[in-house]
Amino acid sequence: MQNYEYKPGDFGASAAAYPPAEAIIQKDLSGDELAEWYLSDFPRGTSPSTQQRRAEAIAEHRAELIKDAQQYEDIRSRGAAALSRHDVECCAQGDADAAVRMALSLKFNHIMFHLRFLESARRIAPALFAFVESGAEMTRHEIAPERECEQLALF
Repeated sequence: MQNYEYKPGDFGASAAAYPPAEAIIQKDLSGDELAEWYLSDFPRGTSPSTQQRRAEAIAEHRAELIKDAQQYEDIRSRGAAALSRHDVECCAQGDADAAVRMALSLKFNHIMFHLRFLESARRIAPALFAFVESGAEMTRHEIAPERECEQLALF
């Protein structure tokens, strides 16, 4: 049996083939069928405290999306220099090219998870989503619009 000899590029696209984070974030998901499990951790009910937790979940996913997009871009621009020694040596058995591709794929999936969660929240709670996205200060009274309470109690 012959040992496989690794050649750069054997295991997928080069790092340059990964799209910029901005292109991923601007992806239109409005036509996608989104799985209900994206909202499995989305607080249910109609109380003001539940509305507050929903708003916090939306804000948290938005912040994580931004953080993951920045990390993704850092890896795209700096390659293996953006990774830890553990990422290269342990996760990719010392193969820096493979470590970069794995890290980019992982961050891409994180970005898409947050985007799909946010799109699901936008569909289910459009007024609350718009309020959180506006960056306004949240108070319990403001984030409990009555017209959404009935809709949110259903899912």
